[in-house]
Amino acid sequence: LQLAVLAVIALPSAGHAGDVRPSCGYEEATPATLDAVDENFDMRLADGRVAVVSGLAFPAAGVGPADVHAVLSGRALLFRSLSNQPDRWGRTRIRLFWRPAGGGEAARSDVGVDLVRRGLALFRPDPDAAGCRELLLEAERTARQSNSGLWTGFRVVDGGDRQAA
Repeated sequence: LQLAVLAVIALPSAGHAGDVRPSCGYEEATPATLDAVDENFDMRLADGRVAVVSGLAFPAAGVGPADVHAVLSGRALLFRSLSNQPDRWGRTRIRLFWRPAGGGEAARSDVGVDLVRRGLALFRPDPDAAGCRELLLEAERTARQSNSGLWTGFRVVDGGDRQAA
């Protein structure tokens, strides 16, 4: 009689050096000023850092950096770094928040969720965004159902529904 033992070891994702904080919350968020959104949709902060919002993908057509910058420009932004180490392109991986209009000092809104809900971005399953997956997917569903942003003019059908096609 032989017994097999399976050990599962939790290893950090490549490039994360075990310092990932995957929460969706704004704990430890600090103020940031946005200078620009570049052609790769990287956020250029006024202090010189380049940041990427974890969990977001920007489509190749239909939405441009200027569209995203217009939404974020002039807002009181807060960011939370998800890692102590930059990614391989030198970017800081972040969650980005803002105070919604009319919200009190304690009110915060997730910028990534808002961009996805407006149809300006898609959910990208980054390891850093794992804790935010359902929130971002729900925002994407909302954008699809309301034909917002990049979903304008598209009809999404259930692939299992033969009569939908």
